[in-house]
Amino acid sequence: MEIIKEIDKIKNIFEESYHQHPIFMYYNKKQYPVKIISIQQEGIIIKTVPRDDLDKRVLTVIDKHKLYIFTFEFMGAKGQYEILNPYALESVPSFNIQNKKNPERLYLTNIVNQTDIIKSLVLNNDISDKFLKEFASKIKDKIPHLEMFIHERIDVRLKLLQEYDKIIFIPDKLNPESVSDNYIPYNIYFQQVKFSKGIDKLISEITIPLKFRNVFTYGYISAQSHFPMDDYHLEFVQSLANNWKKTIFSEHILHESQEGNVIIDINSKELSFFHSNFNNFAKIFTIGGILIFELCSSPEHKLICMATVKSIQPSEKQFKLGCEFIFSNEENEKLTVEFLKSHVPHLEIIQKENPII
Repeated sequence: MEIIKEIDKIKNIFEESYHQHPIFMYYNKKQYPVKIISIQQEGIIIKTVPRDDLDKRVLTVIDKHKLYIFTFEFMGAKGQYEILNPYALESVPSFNIQNKKNPERLYLTNIVNQTDIIKSLVLNNDISDKFLKEFASKIKDKIPHLEMFIHERIDVRLKLLQEYDKIIFIPDKLNPESVSDNYIPYNIYFQQVKFSKGIDKLISEITIPLKFRNVFTYGYISAQSHFPMDDYHLEFVQSLANNWKKTIFSEHILHESQEGNVIIDINSKELSFFHSNFNNFAKIFTIGGILIFELCSSPEHKLICMATVKSIQPSEKQFKLGCEFIFSNEENEKLTVEFLKSHVPHLEIIQKENPII
């Protein structure tokens, strides 16, 4: 263990850490996520957590190399904000902590609302249109017809993609046996699209689902032609879909909470956590809304999860949210439970309704 007392050195390490990792405050045997407002000459400004004492504040952050334990002197408060001055810093090599199964270290971050994904993409469809037009003009000789579908309503192709969680790849409609078991079966596909406009003029189709964090299918890119297409065309359309996802989400169009939110209670079906109020709170957290988030034990150990918001309870300075996990299939549920078991000793496995909120 290394102990540092130099104020400037502590400030520098803290500033480097809080930009990259969640910060937590330990108080009264509980762990609270901390929002850092700024680092100024007078001290470090944080958003107040639920406490009113004048004792020193202990803040922790974990990176892949060390656990940092910062001790700050409480200098005073201004409204909802506290001013802290560095007092000491202890650093512990991460190999001493990474194998400990401490449930208090579990947190969730990078939270978005599923409905907001669709709304944000529709509002920014000019970016999608520009992207598609640029590519369509370059590949017209290889793929005569290229379209992207992102809409608040679901059409027949999107319904198929969501239901079967497979790609539509019809190499040649004149040869239905050309569709392998890896893709949506031809007879199911044909029953759904046979009344679509212009379908009789095309003999080959590749439709790739557009997924957010690989858990939510919100649209698709479809390539259609009057001649057979093969694996070369499939790889090309898959690459196009991947490039589009990188392009659109690099524009930061989503309302997202990137705070590290400590989990108060969790079992195999439900979880609850605190979250501070902020400008986009009501756009992300709504009763019945579906959240997509990262469940983390550290920045390197995380799992993408989905949950429905069941309750939102205001407290003096934060909100307590109760959520119920959503599992797309049995395999998804199994992975989530295994992740929880590896980090939460004596995890309660819920087989029936038994809310923890």
